[in-house]
Amino acid sequence: MSWRMEGRLSVAVHGTRAPTNLEWQRYVIDAVSSHARADTRVVVLSRGGSPDGSQRQTLMAGLRGRPSPVALLTDKLIARTAIAAMSLFNPSMKAFPTTGLQEAGEFLGLSVTERERVAVLLVELEREVGESAVAEPPARSGAH
Repeated sequence: MSWRMEGRLSVAVHGTRAPTNLEWQRYVIDAVSSHARADTRVVVLSRGGSPDGSQRQTLMAGLRGRPSPVALLTDKLIARTAIAAMSLFNPSMKAFPTTGLQEAGEFLGLSVTERERVAVLLVELEREVGESAVAEPPARSGAH
């Protein structure tokens, strides 16, 4: 598992295995507890790994009743099941296929610049966890 916080963006990548308890604790402390903002938007890419029940409870405790909108990009049924369970506590969660980054950005209300940054971060984070990257980020147009 690897993650990054930038502004209101929290982007995380799970490889094919579930995060270790140490990885999850670090994530909850760093990305959830320490950088919690009212306008945080979370994008998670999972290649099959997902937190277990105990880890989800740790996350809920770390959120302290302040859940953020979450878009999960995955093609794995088990990860979709996990997001469905977590959506009981946070109805602002939705799963998308790994090819659904555009739709996920729309769901989260991300600007074009934020969507482009998420695409770049996903590629970087997948490399960190040693998984094949999602699509390379789109080329920026000349207009800003």
